Formats: sequence, C-alpha cells, structure tokens
Amino acid sequence: MRNKIICTLLFLMISFSVISLSSCSKQNIGKTTEPQVSDTTSHENSTADISTTGEKTDPQKNFPFKLIDKSRNFAYLDFNKDYKFDSLLKIGVKSNEELVKFILSEYPDMKIDLSQIGYGCSAFLTESSDNDIIYGRNFDMDSKNTGAYLVVHTAPENGYESYSTVNLGFIGIKSIRTYDEEKISKEIEGGTSPLLFAPYIPLDGVNEKGVAISILLLEFPEIHEEGKDGPALTSTTMIRNVLDNAATLEEAIEIFEKSSLHTDGYAYHYLVSDASGKSAVIEYAENRLVIEYKKDKVQTVANTYISEECKKVYTDKNAADSEKRTSAMEKALEEHRYSVSDPEKAMEILCTSAQDTTRWSVVYNLTEKSISYCLNGNFENIAFSKTFQ
Repeated sequence: MRNKIICTLLFLMISFSVISLSSCSKQNIGKTTEPQVSDTTSHENSTADISTTGEKTDPQKNFPFKLIDKSRNFAYLDFNKDYKFDSLLKIGVKSNEELVKFILSEYPDMKIDLSQIGYGCSAFLTESSDNDIIYGRNFDMDSKNTGAYLVVHTAPENGYESYSTVNLGFIGIKSIRTYDEEKISKEIEGGTSPLLFAPYIPLDGVNEKGVAISILLLEFPEIHEEGKDGPALTSTTMIRNVLDNAATLEEAIEIFEKSSLHTDGYAYHYLVSDASGKSAVIEYAENRLVIEYKKDKVQTVANTYISEECKKVYTDKNAADSEKRTSAMEKALEEHRYSVSDPEKAMEILCTSAQDTTRWSVVYNLTEKSISYCLNGNFENIAFSKTFQ
C-alpha cells in the first residue's frame, strides 16, 4: 500500500495553463456583506472563536480543525503538533517522492491520495501611502483540479509563528463540505489524517516577524541545485523553511543561498518581502540562484521571469499574459496613489490581475501583522481575516 502511495507522488508535479483575464466590478469590491471573521486571540486559544461564514461554531469545542465556509470549501487548521521540520532539514528532500517518504515515516498510518494540479498566480509588494507594507497575492488554479483551501497556523517551538495557505487538492482532498470538525481533529491527533501533510506544502504565507513569501509557477525545466552546504528542499518546503526561520528579507535570502532547491516538473520563482518594505524575486537561471531586488515603490510578479539574467537564458512565449497582469496591478496602485492599507482597497489591486481560475486572494499587512482572504474571485466579500498577537 505504501509503495502505491509513494508512486502516486509523480502526479504532484504542477502544470500551468494560460487562461484569459476575468472581469471584475470595482464598484462593490471590499464590501463585507457576509459576516467578517476576525480573531485576535492568543496562540493557545486561536481557534476558539473562529466562525464559519453564515454558520457559527461552538466556542466550547476548541477543535484544531475548523470549517470556515463550507459552501466555498474553506477551512482552518491550528497545527499544534510537532511536524518534525528540524528532522527534515537534517536529511533534506530532493523530490516530492522523498518528501512523501519522510512524512510517511513520521505518520505511517496516514491515508493520502496525491493528484495533479495546475496553477498560475500573481503578487505584489508595496508601501502604502500611510507607510504600511502591503503584500497581495492571487492563487490561480484550473477548475478541473480544484481542491479545498486550508489556512494553516503553526507555532513551532524553535521557529516563528506563521499562517500559510494550502491547496488540499495536492493531497487528494477535493471537498471538505461534509467534514466533521471533531472527527477530523481526532484523526489529526491520531496520526491518520492527510491534513498532517499540510505544513509541508504551503503556497504562500506570512510569519510573526512580517516575512511574507509566495510561489509562482514558470513553464520551464525543473530546478536542481547541487553543491550547497545546506539542506535539499522541494518548492514548498523551501517556503516552510523561510516562514519558520527568517525574520528579515536578508535571512530569507540566506536560506535560499544555503539550501539547494529541487523541483518536480517545472521551474518556479518566489516573491519574498519583510516588514521593512524590502522585497525580492528569487529566480533560477540554469540552476543558478538569481535575486531581483525591488527597485521602485512596488514590485510585481506573475508567471514569467523578471530578471535580465533569466530572460537571456529562457524565452517565454507566454510572457505577454503575465506582463499584462503585473502592469494592471502597477497601474491600479498608481491610480489609488498607493492608499491600500485597508484590505478592501488592496483587494481592488488583486482584482485587476484576477483570472477565471483565481481560487483565493490574500492580503498580508506586514506592518500590522494581519491577513485577509477573498475566495473564488469574489472580491466583494472578505471571507476571513486574522491578526497576529
């Protein structure tokens, strides 16, 4: 059975399909017509008063797993177990197959079904007119392989507290609408739930120090770095390493410089930022690390290379689509005069680069240490928000 599970890891390779921009009405963007979820409790009580949209949870039942919005397939997990990331850093993982083997060694009774996913994304970092540092990100994924969405809260003993977003389609979970919070929470505690995989596969996130990171796919050959002293990491465990261990952009870059990145199927790049307003896009040209620092008031990125070094190596036939989306965000920021501290206004910027396949949009205020989500291209409603203590 385990061999069968490991073999299915090949389907975790991620493909990207270019999809036309979707239209969105700015007139109603940011109006919170549904109950806004807001939680500012401490880590120990962080799931106690989270409510589902239109469906209240019982505050007496403090389960780690919470259904935020059943109708939109959105959930929250307070991962209060040791996910043994320090152990992973000691041995390293050069592929998704090795990652699966490691996780199954920690949770041998886990039941998991990996599947193929395709996505494309866009992101921006800017300093707002009132000096708040705002990071916005759209996650786009084809509808054929859409899974449930999960916000994961972690607070490792030897690392920084963080919130990250996971596409549960990666582990075969298409829907959480019928999930029972108590049952799933017991399965997590008992080591059998596939949600135990969640800390290892974040696609974006922010930590308590205000370091934010997201991954964006590139339709180019895999990345395989060699000859580094640090651990070997996959595309998503690199994100976990940054969230757990970086307090500044410089520390995040040091993690990239010391760790060897290994991807399955395609190449990727990352937008990394910190609370001071510094940011950089991390890319790879023929397995060589390339860092493109923010030069102006804003830095935007989508699914094409932005560094000149990478552009000399790779010719992207689909660059125009990504450049159209990044240009739309830059233009919108200028029109708003960079007054985007309110998450509703920041969502207006993300709306300009949204696609038919936009599954979640998240705004990280790196100054206030807050997060806000809109779901499925519905920019009219803030579906979930949370603030670090």
